[in-house]
Amino acid sequence: MKNFYFKVYTDYGPLDYIKIRSEKDIWYDIVNSPEYSTNEMLEKFHQSPYDFIYNQDIKEKLLEIYPEFRKSNEDINFDSLEVHVTMITQNEYREHDEQFDNEMKFLEYFNSEKISIDKKTLISKEILEENGFEYITQDFEKKYYKEHEGIEDYKFYRILTDSVDKNPSKVLKLDIDNRLTNSGRLWHLHIDNCDCCSIGSADLDNVWQFNMLMEIFGSKFRL
Repeated sequence: MKNFYFKVYTDYGPLDYIKIRSEKDIWYDIVNSPEYSTNEMLEKFHQSPYDFIYNQDIKEKLLEIYPEFRKSNEDINFDSLEVHVTMITQNEYREHDEQFDNEMKFLEYFNSEKISIDKKTLISKEILEENGFEYITQDFEKKYYKEHEGIEDYKFYRILTDSVDKNPSKVLKLDIDNRLTNSGRLWHLHIDNCDCCSIGSADLDNVWQFNMLMEIFGSKFRL
């Protein structure tokens, strides 16, 4: 399967940004069609390969070899002479698809050297505070956990992820404390959605575990 990225636009501006995942090599079929196998097209490619790939209107040939493209946005009249389509890069498409960009950032993180470091980095109060968590522990909580669980230095932190999750529906409320956990891990994380309704919780030790949970719950927030 291959991913292809397109911008649909008129002279007045973009109409949509579309990602197509297909077993068909759409671009290969376009450039190997008779219309693109001319000396004129070859000259255009040699003059500027980037412009040849990304800055020319390929709507007619695209609809011919991949008619399913019409279904990608049925509100657009692709037969209109005012509507154009060009290929775009993955990076350009990511600027217009927040969820896809988040998935790609996580994939990049997953394949980076940083992930091996994060697996060995225990979450600490310093890491939480450096990443914007607010210390909200009350005296009565410290007293309770000291008397009932033997925790000498109970800590409770909170953050809303609205600084990175621009879509209000994606914002999480994260509460993390160092109560005794069933798993024996250092921290307990409770997760609420934007309406302050509980949607999950987990016991954590390290930064990698925290970041994995953020990916699972669709947030861009990372330690």
